[in-house]
Amino acid sequence: EQLKHNNTIQHLVIEKLNKTINSPSQTINSQSQTINSQSQTINSQSQTINNQSQTINSQSQTINSQSQTINNQSQTIEQLKHNNTIQHLVIEKLNKTINSPSQ
Repeated sequence: EQLKHNNTIQHLVIEKLNKTINSPSQTINSQSQTINSQSQTINSQSQTINNQSQTINSQSQTINSQSQTINNQSQTIEQLKHNNTIQHLVIEKLNKTINSPSQ
């Protein structure tokens, strides 16, 4: 009976030791899952940042395109002013030529 009792106690001690040995492993697994979860969050944030960067780049290109259009329009306006000035000069010259014989 004493031996049976000792044997039972030994089994209980071994079970307790096994649970203690397995416990850190479960903690490590839990930490690993947490790290994986954080990594996924970081990856998700990185993708969001990348998407925002692409949007900013796209907007910048649009602004550049609009700026070029404005520049082109400005050049066109300057050209028209120049042409208008030339027309005025030609008209003045013609008027002088027309008036000249009468003088």
